[in-house]
Amino acid sequence: MILQTLFGGLVDAGYLVANPMRSLMKGFDLPASKMDIRRSFTEAEWAHVLTCVDAQPVGPERLRLKCILELLVTSGIRLDELAKARHKDLRIEALPDLPETWILTVTENATRHAKFRSIRMWSSSWRCMAASFWKRTRARLTKTTCR
Repeated sequence: MILQTLFGGLVDAGYLVANPMRSLMKGFDLPASKMDIRRSFTEAEWAHVLTCVDAQPVGPERLRLKCILELLVTSGIRLDELAKARHKDLRIEALPDLPETWILTVTENATRHAKFRSIRMWSSSWRCMAASFWKRTRARLTKTTCR
């Protein structure tokens, strides 16, 4: 559309005899998004969810819930993929022009021809998970050393 207009102006000004871009289609239709955004939270709804989480008593359950929500929102991981994810599925990878980052490999479906995909974990997600892991480890160490 932009090129058609540009070359049309050149034809009108007498620089060109004909518009070589005239045969291009006038517009194009983008494919419909596969994501159903009607099921997504609005910003106000998401703020309410976070407010409700922050209203929970401070403890491991609250931290775990925050981690799960953070991972779901920032990565696009599906609930069943998250439920099946294990510690062994995490790895650190150096990507070109980026600092080292955590990658989670998940199984897309449970059929005999399972597909795997790698999900980049944003720093907010792995920081939350690290805090949760450290609190659980510290609690275990405290229990074993106090006996």
